[in-house]
Amino acid sequence: MGCDTLKQATLVTADGRIVTVSDKDKANSDEGRLFWALRGAGGGNFGVVVEFKMYLSKLQNEEGLVVAGRYVWLPSPAAKAMDEFMKTMERFYTTDWPDQITIDSTWLCDLKQTGSELGVRFLVYYDGTKEEFDKLIDDKVKQKDLAKQLKRRSLAEKSTRFLHETLASQWSEETIKAFPSGSEVKHKLYSSFVFKNDASRIKSVISIIRQEMAAFRREFPGEDGLLQVTWIHSGGKASAKKRSETAFRWRDCTYHAYIMLEWQEKWLEMDMRGFLQKFKEKLRPFSMMGRAAFINFPDAALQSNASERVYYGNNRQKLQSIKKIWDRDNFFQWNQGVRLPQPESAKTQTFNVKAASASLPADELRMLSSFAINSESAPASPPSSLGDEGDDRTLGDEGDVVDMDEQLLTDVNASEEWDSFDHPAASGQINYSALGRGIIDLSALGF
Repeated sequence: MGCDTLKQATLVTADGRIVTVSDKDKANSDEGRLFWALRGAGGGNFGVVVEFKMYLSKLQNEEGLVVAGRYVWLPSPAAKAMDEFMKTMERFYTTDWPDQITIDSTWLCDLKQTGSELGVRFLVYYDGTKEEFDKLIDDKVKQKDLAKQLKRRSLAEKSTRFLHETLASQWSEETIKAFPSGSEVKHKLYSSFVFKNDASRIKSVISIIRQEMAAFRREFPGEDGLLQVTWIHSGGKASAKKRSETAFRWRDCTYHAYIMLEWQEKWLEMDMRGFLQKFKEKLRPFSMMGRAAFINFPDAALQSNASERVYYGNNRQKLQSIKKIWDRDNFFQWNQGVRLPQPESAKTQTFNVKAASASLPADELRMLSSFAINSESAPASPPSSLGDEGDDRTLGDEGDVVDMDEQLLTDVNASEEWDSFDHPAASGQINYSALGRGIIDLSALGF
């Protein structure tokens, strides 16, 4: 994991100091505690990082080669083919892969693509030779066509070329989605999960994904929309450390997964939010602890006090104590950030969000979404057959995770965009020649 390779970080703290912390600091010192927190909870919580140093890992093969590839599998929509596809994906996710390989995968349901029910994009990385990779795929992937394509579309190359070309190409779709899109505005929603790979859990999860992708096509026929579920392959060396060793807690998972919904027509937002809410409610019980999520893909509907338990589990108490040391006045704050230690009265407060929010105006609802909402009922959990998730449950990681109703956020988010709009400074030069062709951007009005 990236946070495990952090060696040193320099940051500007809330009081304006420039502080450098590293793995050489004593664990019980203020600096050592801050370094612990930065490995997994550094996003907008303790300061502004201006420089960091990381360890480099040496490849196991002497030639410095990396085998990498990309393949999109579009199975036939025929019932027999889809049955084989589901069995293949169940075996794929429950396979005990060696530490030398990572295979990320994304389930795709593009409303414009009607030739197949869904597709899966595989991104392959292997630390070894091509011959060793081919042998491993033949051993682990029993679906012959998939094994053939994974081998055919993977190439051994120098690590420098891999980083410069192949890695960028593999994630090109994700990178492009992050750029401003001009007139082709795309609206997006995310929600994330943390899965182990026991067979009963995986079978249930992929079955739900297939069902929801079919529902997505039924509910939004003819629209410009995309539903994808990405599985980021984890485990391996990351799971060798204890949960408490860094701020990132869910290191013993096998996959970080996230839903992404993307569409163009803004009037679809409420329906898309409603769809996402139903989808994530079905998947959430199978996430670790019945609630764990990945901070890299924050869910806007998650309440602030619930977010700490969702992202950091029982590491949240230590994070709050570190917050008190380095940001006593809570200068660095956001709705899903690490909070200062909470008084007992705040921890036990209960509130029915959905009942109250139905009658609140947008500005009050916006305020409500930033407050901690708690519940004293038992936590949602997957079936007992999925096994004990570890010390978070036994130590009383209390309370339900309370989400704001996705659909109630529709107008709230739109109003926030207008409330926060700042026009650029006027240049004093009105582009009269452009006005005759229509106002395309603010430059035509002298900005």
